Amino acid sequence: MGQEYLFEIRGPLPSQLRSQADEFADLISEVQSRKQLPRLWKLADRVQAIPKPDSKTLEKRRRNRTVLGVVNLLLALFGLGPALIAPETLLSVLLIGAFCLVIGIAALWKRHRVLLAVLLIPAGIFYGGAGLGGGGELLFVFGAGLLLAAAAALLPRGRRRKQRAEKVGTILFDARSSMGDGDRIYLRFTEQGMQVFTAEGPSKEQDESLPYDSFLGILETEDLLLIARETQGFLLAKSELKTGTFSNLKAELSAKTLWITKEKGV
Repeated sequence: MGQEYLFEIRGPLPSQLRSQADEFADLISEVQSRKQLPRLWKLADRVQAIPKPDSKTLEKRRRNRTVLGVVNLLLALFGLGPALIAPETLLSVLLIGAFCLVIGIAALWKRHRVLLAVLLIPAGIFYGGAGLGGGGELLFVFGAGLLLAAAAALLPRGRRRKQRAEKVGTILFDARSSMGDGDRIYLRFTEQGMQVFTAEGPSKEQDESLPYDSFLGILETEDLLLIARETQGFLLAKSELKTGTFSNLKAELSAKTLWITKEKGV
């Protein structure tokens, strides 16, 4: 490491950074997953390294995927009803309809769940009613299945994940909030590791560096860093870096320990 890097922790962080602290929940999960499945993550990193298309190309692909999903879903909804009434004679239509149904639901599930439900509910009511009216048990089961899929699409998403993220963010933020206005804690990154000390300077106990191989990783959001170890974590604002540049710090530490960045808007 060509130079030392010093952070000065000055107490509570600005409240506008609170939402970024919540983002560390996903990054901590990724760290734990990387530790358990290193080969799988090595493959994932190779895939991530492939250059991505620009935003206009991605938006065009998403739009095409949505149109493809709607078309496949409509083909399935119109074709499967007759095929279920006479499955022996319309077996090929049944198989093609089932394939289109899977493709349609998969294409709309992630980003267009409300649209998916809007298409499934009328079809589910129609086929369910037709099945009860003498169309046969298969038609009724098909209609009920469409209604169940629509209900699943409308369920609130990510509630437990959001609660966990808020809990992690609260813990990290509360640790900083317990510091007084005049309190200062310093983190110094050197070739040997990280030192933690107060304004009086390192004590004998603090003089020894925490080696980088004892880190679980360094997690980064737009404005924050979390130094993660097995039994402790240090939440830092990038603006608290007093010596050296952040780009150089990242380049040097990412060569010594795992560094995970939360991409903006992801």
